[in-house]
Amino acid sequence: GIYTLNKAKKSALIADNDIGPGENVFRIVVDIFEDKQKNIWISVPNGVVMIPGSHHKIESYFISADNKARLNRCYTIFEYSSAIIYAGGDEGLYEINRNTGIINQPFSNTQIFGIDTLYNGTPIACGQNGIRVQAPNGKWINASAIYNELAVISNSSVNRVLSIADTLVFFALETYAELYCWRPKKKTIERVNLEFSPKGFDAGL
Repeated sequence: GIYTLNKAKKSALIADNDIGPGENVFRIVVDIFEDKQKNIWISVPNGVVMIPGSHHKIESYFISADNKARLNRCYTIFEYSSAIIYAGGDEGLYEINRNTGIINQPFSNTQIFGIDTLYNGTPIACGQNGIRVQAPNGKWINASAIYNELAVISNSSVNRVLSIADTLVFFALETYAELYCWRPKKKTIERVNLEFSPKGFDAGL
């Protein structure tokens, strides 16, 4: 199950395992985060579970309400809006509509490890085959088609993306264990120096 731990180090069960298909749904938890409404979102190998901050009804998403899509090995989850949740997995990007229970796949045939939004609200996803963004027409395309400076890492395996306000976006690359800092407004990207010293590591920024 999923437990909370208070300051007195006492635990309390907030979600049991008997939801969704199969046994022990929380045996493997891949990703977890709290949204703005204090709901807890949990990515498990074959689905996504939401535990409301009110501790009322638990939401779980394993199979689309229209039976046309099934979540498969989710690595990351991201709250795009109160209605839309993105999940990345072995078979691409999933878009979960909380209002309808419908799960769509904007694109497939690649592993997705990280999802975020840029300063202008544009969704961005990274994974085995580089970085993709949602174009104005709604289609997901290679990020370097819009942001030319990202061409230097467009063919890399990117494990995570982190967007900070309107200034910085960080990419963690599986290839050569590199970290890159992108400034989308300035249209520059540079490799972060991760060499450690007694004074701490030089961020190279």
